[in-house]
Amino acid sequence: MRWWPWRHPLPLKLDFGTASLEEWLPRLGRVLEGTGANATVVLAVLRGLLLDILAAEDDTHAERVHTAWRAFLDATLG
Repeated sequence: MRWWPWRHPLPLKLDFGTASLEEWLPRLGRVLEGTGANATVVLAVLRGLLLDILAAEDDTHAERVHTAWRAFLDATLG
């Protein structure tokens, strides 16, 4: 059985969405500084792709998601 952060019985993070924003948005902002990329958009795409992997029944989607992430970064960062 796959591990689902929103179904896990242990209270690792009570609010996964808010916690990930608070932890990652400032860091992404610093990494992307000077690139013209929007940290909120990058984080939204990253979280969406993470959900795509978590929703997959097997690991066959990992390569497709990796390809999508690289394509997004290439388009965003040039």
